[in-house]
Amino acid sequence: MSITILSPYRLFFIDETDFLFVLMKDGRLCKIKKVDSFPALSADFKHLGGVSFDGENTHITQTPLEFDHSAPREIASVFGYFYYPAFASNSKKMALIEADLLSPLSSGSLCLFQKKIKNWKKTTEIPALLKPPFWSRLTESLFYFNTHHELMCFCQDEKTIIAQNVYLAALSPLQSEILYFDGNYVRLYSLIQKSEEIVFPAPYATAVSFDQKAQNIFYATSFEGKHAIYGFHRASQKTYLLCETTTPIHFLCP
Repeated sequence: MSITILSPYRLFFIDETDFLFVLMKDGRLCKIKKVDSFPALSADFKHLGGVSFDGENTHITQTPLEFDHSAPREIASVFGYFYYPAFASNSKKMALIEADLLSPLSSGSLCLFQKKIKNWKKTTEIPALLKPPFWSRLTESLFYFNTHHELMCFCQDEKTIIAQNVYLAALSPLQSEILYFDGNYVRLYSLIQKSEEIVFPAPYATAVSFDQKAQNIFYATSFEGKHAIYGFHRASQKTYLLCETTTPIHFLCP
């Protein structure tokens, strides 16, 4: 007989001050800890990658995505300015966005690194926007934003366009669906059916996510000094308020 332990957490989020919060299923909102800047989610949904800067070097860190107070642990240090470190499921591959400081378009390069014993070696470099990439733990595909605001899938050296006019995106915990925000609407895309399944308005969205079972869609908004997180129940097609916050939110995760 197996025992299932239900998580008490509804979702985690990070605000513009880089503090990690958790919204409990009983409605409590708890402030957990300070995390490093420019967070990205690992493929197993269990860790946050982040960065800190020291002169011309970027220190890449990782911290557990749970209700603990552990400090970020340094994974690597690389020369240059890099953002949004996302780790593949085996932690042997890492995706980073390297900034092009001369570009006025917030663009740079998606850089893939492979761990070789104790060192990390860059293997791939692709033009990209300064937005967090994310991995599929099932296929080791990597999703990222190209410089035309297209959501791309990079797998076995092939690039595929998933959607156009994308500003935010998130992969479902089941790895079969992607949420993306086009500036006015949140859209759900099925990676299995290769089609758009759900569309609903979400003006001023700043982050998107699923819940743990992908039965609800979460999104954060910020407008005229008011900041909140909403849920969208897929079965009923109804939107509801989850909580209000005092600062804008730029990261959501179940």
